[in-house]
Amino acid sequence: MQSTVVSRRARVRRRFAIGGVGFVAIVTTVGSVGPLGASGQEQKVGICHATNSVTNPYVFIEVDVSAVDGEAGNNPGADHFGEHTGPLVTSEAEAQALKDAKTEWGDIIPPIEGVHDGLNYAGGGQAILENDCKYVTPPPTTVPTTTTVPTTTVPTRAAPPPPPVVGAPRFTG
Repeated sequence: MQSTVVSRRARVRRRFAIGGVGFVAIVTTVGSVGPLGASGQEQKVGICHATNSVTNPYVFIEVDVSAVDGEAGNNPGADHFGEHTGPLVTSEAEAQALKDAKTEWGDIIPPIEGVHDGLNYAGGGQAILENDCKYVTPPPTTVPTTTTVPTTTVPTRAAPPPPPVVGAPRFTG
């Protein structure tokens, strides 16, 4: 009877050991997907994803950091950071010119610490991202107005000429 109890305990220990190894393998696999936030979920990053619309060139989407780290994606070895690398568009005129040339513009991805310095973020991309992925119209330039006060110039007259000398003065005495 005692051998039955021992063998039952041994089986439970073996199952626990095998299950524990499997659990560690699952946790390790999930943990390697990308950086995890405090909640255990992968961290998210907001990007401006390129469309093909001249009037609405970007849409704001929030993706996992692993979707913009340049390591995987739709094509082998690429993701948003590796696939959508065209130039930045900051106006409808630029977008139309690129579209006419059959050139796709790229996503706007902010810098990710320890991963990369961003994509199309500098040179206006940050402002577009902060403007909900819409074009940023430059603020109207205000030209300082100068009011010209009319001045009245009074013509200056020259001093009257001295009376003409008609002859040498005479002294009488």
